[in-house]
Amino acid sequence: MPFPGCQEACRFHAEASTRTQQTQPVIHTKGEGVIRVSGALARWPRPSSVDTRIPLVYVVMRKSQSGPWRQIIQTLDHTTRVPLNSDQGGAMLRVLVVDPQGLVTIYSPDEASLRENKKEKENNQH
Repeated sequence: MPFPGCQEACRFHAEASTRTQQTQPVIHTKGEGVIRVSGALARWPRPSSVDTRIPLVYVVMRKSQSGPWRQIIQTLDHTTRVPLNSDQGGAMLRVLVVDPQGLVTIYSPDEASLRENKKEKENNQH
């Protein structure tokens, strides 16, 4: 399977025609602070509130300071590489957690991990 996250998301869409759909737009700007960013690697947990038998797709989004939100990847994994961008670190990173019914939650970076990452960058520049 070349793109398992995309294939699972398409399966969700195909199966959704038999169920009620989520029609409200996503309005959250900041989610649960659980994304740990270390260098170019971001990792997050599976939501404990979701049964482990239910498949989840993680949609990783990133926003540059001047641009719109852009999708980096749809994945089944709990980690992904994120483009390094010296001007902002991982502050504008979100992971949308999606199950077959729609959006489960939104993850944002863990503030402590962001501070650590920033310190490492500053130390590496001196």
